Amino acid sequence: MGGVGKTTLVKDIAKQAKEQSLFGEVVMVTISQNIDLKRIQTVIAESLGLDLNEDSVEVRAVKLADRLTDTENKVLVILDDLWEKLDLSKVMIPRSQMGTTCKVVITTRNKDVCERMSCQEIVELKKLSDEESWSLFRSRAGDAVESRTMRELARNVARECDGLPLALVVLGAALKGKRPEIWNTVLKQLKLSREVDLLGVSKEVFQSIKLSFDFLESEATESCFLHCCLYPEDWDIPNEELMHMMVGGGLLIGVETLNDAQGRVDLLLDQLKARGLLLQGSSESCVSMHDVVRDVAIHISEKDHVFYVRAGQSWEKWPRTVESEMRNCRRLSLMNNDIKDLPPNPMEYPKLETLILRDNAWLASIPEMFFQHMGCLMVLDLSSTRIKSLPKSVSCLTNLKVLNLRNCHYLKDISHINGLKVLEMLILKGSPVSIAPEGVGWTQNLRFVDLNYSMNDYFSKGFPRFHRLEQLFMDKFAGSFRELIISLRHLTHLFIEEVVDLDDPLSHELVSPGSWPDRLLKFSLSFVESQPWHFFLSKDRRGLKLMGTKPLAVWVKRLLETTRQLVLVEFQETELISINSDIPPLVFSSLEYLEVVNSPKLTKLSG
Repeated sequence: MGGVGKTTLVKDIAKQAKEQSLFGEVVMVTISQNIDLKRIQTVIAESLGLDLNEDSVEVRAVKLADRLTDTENKVLVILDDLWEKLDLSKVMIPRSQMGTTCKVVITTRNKDVCERMSCQEIVELKKLSDEESWSLFRSRAGDAVESRTMRELARNVARECDGLPLALVVLGAALKGKRPEIWNTVLKQLKLSREVDLLGVSKEVFQSIKLSFDFLESEATESCFLHCCLYPEDWDIPNEELMHMMVGGGLLIGVETLNDAQGRVDLLLDQLKARGLLLQGSSESCVSMHDVVRDVAIHISEKDHVFYVRAGQSWEKWPRTVESEMRNCRRLSLMNNDIKDLPPNPMEYPKLETLILRDNAWLASIPEMFFQHMGCLMVLDLSSTRIKSLPKSVSCLTNLKVLNLRNCHYLKDISHINGLKVLEMLILKGSPVSIAPEGVGWTQNLRFVDLNYSMNDYFSKGFPRFHRLEQLFMDKFAGSFRELIISLRHLTHLFIEEVVDLDDPLSHELVSPGSWPDRLLKFSLSFVESQPWHFFLSKDRRGLKLMGTKPLAVWVKRLLETTRQLVLVEFQETELISINSDIPPLVFSSLEYLEVVNSPKLTKLSG
């Protein structure tokens, strides 16, 4: 049953298998409803440190089989959330070759899947007993439920969760600290709840999640939660992308800067995780959603046809929907499908604010007048598609604030965005654009820009127009670094992999040297020509790569005080970090990584 704790159990199995060295390698893959053989193979291969560069699923399977059988270390493969039979030989290894080197565990809601895959042992995960349920519920609801006035009431609420851990966790967290009157109201609602038409979701789990949603304190928290269901099942959802959508949709009231907006969204996500409505993703910068919670979130979001979510469902065509369904639609997600063609006629979506077509890898063109009747659109995500240009009708999107064109590897022409006067965020990373927009009207409200190498020259010459820019990410800046700093007075994030400035900005004082370095919260700058950062720097880091040919300016030393990653190239001092040298010892207050390159006179690092 959905929400009974299958995934939690196998995660603990994986942890114990590693800690007790029962297996040399432990691999866990979430399958979900739509089986993607290549993705499954990729996850397994990456966990085993194996490169799979081949396109053929069959060839990849043979390579994986060789790796799994030709090893001294036993491998445990956990396939989580199977909805139908999976032929293991198509993924990695025929059953006949498994022998003693590879064992497979699967979880599924359907016992028939276990039988059709000829599992050697089938374990039914039953609901919790009354006492187990109460213990879990109490751990989330708090010790107050043990009081004389609350104990019986709270136990009755816990019983209504029917021994399902997901329901107990979510509802317990939602009711923590609430008045007895609210507990009584919830108990009545639980008793009156009816079956819901959601595959694999019991009425107890549905009602618990729905009540927890109803208890959320603000519209911003509700919006943040519902935006997570726009992503496919089991996806890592980047906190930064959620911030972009929330800001672009005007859903964060009273927030001035993008950095403040990110802090607000991170706080909302922490609250949702504390409620059990969201889970921690694979990294600190991501969250994820339990598939049952996502099903309920979609059900809630589609009320009155406000959301329309068909993400990750292998759709090949634009959805056929009656006009009434789309007249009120505000968020439309067709993310991660196989759509090749869009309808040739303009789409009549007059209230649509968010449209996500990302990861439709075969989508190569957009009809010229497709966006003509989407005047309310604020967020448009076309990333990871094969489009070569943006259509003329993009200029009709006069309310558009966020345009995501990341990893559109064939995209050349974005000239039609010149009419987007309120655009705040433009993402072009990984897209080889060569035909840029004319005019400057579209630049005046930009706050976030993430560029590909091909647009560096265009933007290097045009930064004086970007008066509101707060966050800039680019591969190479070829211009006056001094002019960049003068023109961008609101910068808080500055990431440039290679700064090329013939005036040697490292030794020249820039205007207001005591202000802009203090204003930068996060940065990564390389001032070594033809030697950009050679390792990945996350957007949470503060890094500098410097060439020491002349004395360093005060502004550089101010940045050094907060630098975490530092690379020094061709510094001439014998004693690199000291009171007598150009680099003060104070840098060590934040420094985590130091690399010294080509410094032949160096005899002592610090003193």
